[in-house]
Amino acid sequence: MRIAALHLKTYGPFDGAVLDFGAGPAGLHVVYGPNERGKSTALRAIDALLFGFPARTDDHFGRDYGALRVGAVLDDGARSIALMRRKGNRNTLFEFDPASGDEHPDRQHDQSAIDAMLGGVDARRFAMMYGLGSAQLRAGGRALLDSGSELGATLFEAASGVGRLRAVSAALQAETDAIFVPRGKVTRLNAVLLELDACQDAARAAGMRPRDWQARRDALAHADADVQRMEAALRDLRARLAHVDRVLGLGPQVARLGALAHDLAQLAGSPLLPADAAERLAAWRNALDASDSALAAARDRLARKREALQALTVSQGHLDAAVGIAQLAGRLEAYEGARIAHADLQAASQAATTALRRGLEAIGPDAAPPADADADVMAERAAAWLPSRTTVTEARHHLATRRGLEARRADAASGLSHAAQASADAQAVLQAE
Repeated sequence: MRIAALHLKTYGPFDGAVLDFGAGPAGLHVVYGPNERGKSTALRAIDALLFGFPARTDDHFGRDYGALRVGAVLDDGARSIALMRRKGNRNTLFEFDPASGDEHPDRQHDQSAIDAMLGGVDARRFAMMYGLGSAQLRAGGRALLDSGSELGATLFEAASGVGRLRAVSAALQAETDAIFVPRGKVTRLNAVLLELDACQDAARAAGMRPRDWQARRDALAHADADVQRMEAALRDLRARLAHVDRVLGLGPQVARLGALAHDLAQLAGSPLLPADAAERLAAWRNALDASDSALAAARDRLARKREALQALTVSQGHLDAAVGIAQLAGRLEAYEGARIAHADLQAASQAATTALRRGLEAIGPDAAPPADADADVMAERAAAWLPSRTTVTEARHHLATRRGLEARRADAASGLSHAAQASADAQAVLQAE
């Protein structure tokens, strides 16, 4: 894969910057410039385009995270595509117009569009092989010095301008010969290089060209589509089978329906009954049963009365007194009413007697009647203790006068309360003035 053009639309200090690597037949492009001019920033932008923005980044330069944009024109020899990446959680990769810079968010792509061009190179391998910046190189130098090896110390002395360069060179050569010999196989570095070559051969054998990867991806997509079509056809067949099973299960009901239709055809000439015919028939049957039961009971009572009538002995004396008996029977109802009224009067008399006794006892010991006194004795005692009409009239007059005085006293108290409140309000006004 080759980056034909890098569009730093909004990233780091760049706004609309474009690095064009497509002009001319050159196979290698060198981007150079003073420090702090954006070379490392451009390298981080390439990483963000190919593998996505990190969760946190210092390359927003005061912008919102959602405004960050990095685009590029990618060419793998078979096709060329212009893709733009925005910072976000999903749907972050889409096409754009490299000539005008217009974005096309409706033309979405997933990460597989770039992975197919990278040929299996992931973010870690890309950073190790193609993304080394000044920060990674400085970290490697510090790791070399921290390792404590003689080579690291010697490189440090040489960078510091220390003398004895010839002796140092000889020592370095001796150490180098112990580590690596051209076309050798025993020294440590030669062995490591041989192992590295074997690993690279294995990696190349295990890898595949982007075209092959895309072809296999397309074949997998076609196979998935075939599987989905087969599953849809299987679901359709299962639905049809279930329908057939339901139809077969209706066989007994269909046979019964045919038999009922035949019976109905035989009753074609019969009159149509109302919808509530069954309920009305049941009600009539219940009424008929009740009537039969009542008739049987009446007949039974009639038979018993006839038997009782036959068993009676006729008395001539009762027949002669029939008129008087009829008159007494007519007065029986009046007698019963009088008897009930007499019982009520007795109860009322008893209650009045009890109330009179309690009233006399409440007047005082002198007025209380003896325990065995009857109603007449208690009535005489009550009459002796009753006041005269004149006394009752005077008492009622005094009672009315007292009620009037109490009402006037209440009015006077209310007026006094209002006057006191008015006085208090007046004093408050005077004090306020």
